Amino acid sequence: MKVLIIEDEAPASRRLQKVLKEIMPDVQILEVIDTVKDSIAWFDSHVMPDIVFMDIQLADGLSFEIFEEIEISSPIIFTTAFDQYAVKAFEVNSVHYLLKPIDKGLLEKGLKKLSNLRTQPNVDIAELLKSLQDKTKIYKERFLVSFREELLSVSVDDVSCFYTEHGNVYVITDQGKRYPVNYTLDHLEVELNPKQFYRLNRQHIAHIGSITSASVYENGKILIKLKHLKDALIFVSREKSSSFKEWFGS
Repeated sequence: MKVLIIEDEAPASRRLQKVLKEIMPDVQILEVIDTVKDSIAWFDSHVMPDIVFMDIQLADGLSFEIFEEIEISSPIIFTTAFDQYAVKAFEVNSVHYLLKPIDKGLLEKGLKKLSNLRTQPNVDIAELLKSLQDKTKIYKERFLVSFREELLSVSVDDVSCFYTEHGNVYVITDQGKRYPVNYTLDHLEVELNPKQFYRLNRQHIAHIGSITSASVYENGKILIKLKHLKDALIFVSREKSSSFKEWFGS
């Protein structure tokens, strides 16, 4: 089995490699990468591995940013010290989610799950992965914002979009009012209902009702126009275009 490891912490990487070789003596570790940037470059120039072990918090950002640039067809086992990203992990090709320190028994369970998925006939892997998501997930319904000296509670139903500007994150309501929010877009992406909201790129998360137009642009990108950001040039990358079309048309 050919394995790629994307891991920021050297001790964790060494532990994972040791346990993998105990379970599968003939495993081939293709490379160990510790940044989002280098991961994107690797996938852009190599054949997909049999499996990817991926930490979530890397040296230069969250590993979910990799999926904004590259479409990864390999199954993924996430390894992390944090459990708040579990639901989001299963939105990509994740077959298992391991908390650090890596437990040999749990790792064997994850590899067995992958083996079972591959050997079952007539199985839609994408549907199986979706079924692993936590169906009891409760998404955020309101956001506390401040306006001058006043605290306001904004219903998620009144949100048009979230976006970043000069390092700050703002919410724009359906009425066109803008307020700063004390959340990162990475955190918001996990807390928002994915049926209603989509992470267009690193700077924008949009409610489906805020999109006034979506058109094919050069190099396979999609140009998005939002209701209250009419002058902004907002693009969905070529790698995410299929995902966006599926979300926008569902």
